[in-house]
Order: sequence, then structure tokens, then C-alpha cells
Amino acid sequence: MSYFLKRYGLWLSALMMIGGLALLGPVYQDNVYHSFARDLPVWNIPHGWNVLSNLPFILIGIVGLRKAFLGTMTFPVIERCMMGIGMAGILLTGFGSSYYHLAPSNHTLLWDRLPMTLVFTSLFCLVVTDYLNRRTGAILYLLLLPLGIGSVLYWYFGEAAGGGDLRPYIFVQFFPMVIIPVLLWTGHGHPTQTRQLAWMIGWYVIAKLFETGDAFIGEMTGVGGHTFKHLTAACATWCILRYIQYRKPNLTS
Repeated sequence: MSYFLKRYGLWLSALMMIGGLALLGPVYQDNVYHSFARDLPVWNIPHGWNVLSNLPFILIGIVGLRKAFLGTMTFPVIERCMMGIGMAGILLTGFGSSYYHLAPSNHTLLWDRLPMTLVFTSLFCLVVTDYLNRRTGAILYLLLLPLGIGSVLYWYFGEAAGGGDLRPYIFVQFFPMVIIPVLLWTGHGHPTQTRQLAWMIGWYVIAKLFETGDAFIGEMTGVGGHTFKHLTAACATWCILRYIQYRKPNLTS
């Protein structure tokens, strides 16, 4: 039974989540999605704090790209792609989110969400490679990377037609965050890597809480929760960078 779960559990979990989302029906974006608490100009920058709080993503992405290009030559090409594309995704998220918050709209949101899918899919497949096996990680990456990009385009063009469905994007964002803790618990990764990934999950959860409590945090602090969401999510990406720095080639096929 344990062998069966280890070999097929990941695929069965994906099918179960896809089935659940299919039964749920279309998920549409909230009409007030582009409204943020305390979204005021700062130093003549529109929606200033929500723009400036993206700077950590850019800095971490630059450092991460240097690591991905200069420190990964001993890894297989597919893993170097995961690390490089993942770090590029963090960098581009900084630019894309800044662009979005300068003038929030569905058009600018496209450039915020697209690079985030590069991060979600690349990180997830790296963890699968390290904690399950290399072959599964590579196969998943070839499937999930285009699925991630396609999920955002599917939503965007659906919105243009009058009703974008977020279900594929929800899968790409949340399936990794559900499965990664399971892999950390059941897999055999390096303790330092596991620690960084655990911190990453913690920061990500805090970021989602700040996002949910945007208005409440704004009333309490004078700065909207979305700004704190950016800062705590950046802490999560720093943990991703540290995880990559501790990676060793996984020879398990």
C-alpha cells in the first residue's frame, strides 16, 4: 500500500483536485478584486506602497538568477531550467506586480499572474525531484509549466469574453502548496532544505492571511494588508532561494 501511494499518490491527488474543481463549477473573479485598502499615492507614485513593496521580489530574483546560471552546472538540464525559470519568475513577478498596482485592471493583472505561475510550477517540480524522484519531477514540469501559463491566458481571454474561469489557475497555485507539505513529511530530503521549505510555506500562509485581511490591516495600521502580503511573500521567495542554494543533484531516477 505504501509503495502504491508513493508511486501513484501524487497523480491521484491531482486527479482528485481536478475533479473537485470540475464539480465546483466556474469560479469568477470578484468584481471588487482591483480595490485595495489604503491604496494611496506615495512620493507621487500611484498606489505607492503596493508598488514599492514589490522591490524585494526584484532583488531576490536578481540574486537567484545569478545562482541559477553560475552555480547549477552540475545539475541536469531540466533542473537547471526549473531553477532558472523559477528565479526569473520571482524577478518578473516584482516587475509585473508593480505594473499591475500602478493601474489595477484585468489587463495589467495578466502580467502579475503570468510570472507567478513560473514560480509555482518550477518550485513544485524541484521539490518533487528532491523528495520523490527525478523522473517524476521532469515529467510534471513538462506538463505543469505550459498548464500554468495556459491557466492565466484561459482566465484572461475568458474575462475579455465576459466571464473568466479561475479554476485552472487555482489548481496551479494551490495544488503545489497542498502537496509540498506532504512531500516534506514523507520524503527524504536534506534537513536544511526541508527547513527552508517549511519556512517558505509558513510565510506563504501569512501572506495569504494579510491578503484576506487587507481592509482590517489597513484600519489597524494605516497601510493595507496587501502591502504586507507582498513583503511576507517576498520572505517566502527568499526561502526558495535558500532552498536552491542548498540543493544537491538527485540521482534517483
